[in-house]
Parts: sequence; structure tokens; C-alpha cells
Amino acid sequence: MKQLSTLVFCLLFATAHAQSINVEQLEDDPRSHQRNVLTFGIFTSNQFGSGLSGDAYGLGVSGMYIINDDLDIYANLGVGFNALDIEPVAQYFFYDQQMRRRMLTLIGSSYNTNTYLRTDQEYLMRLGVRGGFHYLIKSPGFFEDGFQWTTADGNTTVGSLFFGGVFNGRRAGKLNAEGVGLIKFATDANYFADVMLPVVTASKLPGGNDALTSGLGWRVGANNRVKQKLIGNASYFFSYQLEIGQYADLFVEGSDTRPLSIRVFAGIGFGF
Repeated sequence: MKQLSTLVFCLLFATAHAQSINVEQLEDDPRSHQRNVLTFGIFTSNQFGSGLSGDAYGLGVSGMYIINDDLDIYANLGVGFNALDIEPVAQYFFYDQQMRRRMLTLIGSSYNTNTYLRTDQEYLMRLGVRGGFHYLIKSPGFFEDGFQWTTADGNTTVGSLFFGGVFNGRRAGKLNAEGVGLIKFATDANYFADVMLPVVTASKLPGGNDALTSGLGWRVGANNRVKQKLIGNASYFFSYQLEIGQYADLFVEGSDTRPLSIRVFAGIGFGF
């Protein structure tokens, strides 16, 4: 076991102070990150300046599965009163580098104070490629039309294949901190950029006109899973995905202009 002295930072509004405590490093290996993380929360998908049937919002499920050191699978599912949003993603990493970095780990939180440990930890950086399929149905008449997603007036159905690049940062381990106890830490952060190719056209926009589809779309975004201390030795993951872009499969009615789209998944879950 490695014994080390480190700093505890307490952030209170704009004020910060630090003190030194003893920390025992029990585990420190980013490749030991839990292979499965399942998160439950909320999602929203908003288009600006499109004249579409309204923003999508509802409950979201987000999952991660680590197949091996080079291949991960992610998936998002959003189910709301007015939308269905599905997206599976595969990521393959062709380059990685592991290094030791000074990192902050959250060990406590109250109404107005977050407390962090700053320690040296192993950090894994990876570069890769990714691809998948995004499918979105927005239907304001979903309930009125007998649960028929594709027949309501004002319905929007879109789908696209996407390919892109991704940067991943990962860490994982356990610490035993003086006065705090066992701390399990893990993060899995992805920063991505995609090119999107339409394969399902937008249909039945307001006014009864079908949308045009041509060319490619794009998006950039990030998703992150951070392990937090809950009660005693129990812990959970806080997860989010935020992206912005102009989807290839969605056009403003009566023109070939793509609306700016913003999409968010956020929630808490557990690794296993």
C-alpha cells in the first residue's frame, strides 16, 4: 500500500482553502473501470428556427459497455410524451497513452460546499473513431392517434448514420483518506465530432409538406460518467451527454436550411 500526503480543497462560493491529510492508495488503474454503467434520468432534444412540432423531452436511459481495451459500446434511449430518441454507438481506439497526473476527486458535498482531494493518479488518454445510428421521432399527436408514431399530423421522423473521431480520458481506483474513509473514483469522458449522413427522411412537417434531404450534417459534443460517493462505501455514477450540431436528416420546412439542434441526456446510475 502506498502512503502519501495530499491536499483537501473545500470550495465555498468563491472562497477556497486547503489542508494536508494522509491518503492510502489502494487501487489506481484506469483500465479497471467498471465494464458496465447504466444511467437513468432525463433527455431533451431541441431544434431552433425550424418551425417543427416542438421540442422533445422525457425520460432517458444511457448505457456503456466496455468490450475490451480498444472497443466500447454506448447507447442512449429517450422516451417522452412526444418523442422517441434512439442512438447506439461503437467506439474503436487505435492510440492510447497512460500517464500520471494530478487530479481532483470529489469526496464530500453539502448545500454550498464541495470538498475535493488532489492526488497523483494514473490517467489513460485514447484517440479513436466512432460510428452509429441516430433515430428520432417527434409526434405531438402521439396519444390522440392511438399510439401510432408515424401517422400523426405534424409528426417528424428522422434518422442518420454517423461517423467521426473521439478523444477519451479514463481513470479509476480506490483511496483511503484520513478522516474520510474509502473513496472509489472513476471517470470516463468522451469528446467527439461526427459527420452525419441521412438515411431516413424527415416527413409530415407542419403544413403537410415533406422536408428536403441532401448533403451531410455535423455535430460536436461530450459525454462523461463520474463516480460519486453516496453513503458509506456505496457509490453511484453521474452521467451526462451534451451535443450541438446541424443534423443531416432534419431541414426547415420549405428550404434546405438545417436547424441548429441541441440534445442532452443526464442522470444517475450504477456500474457493475
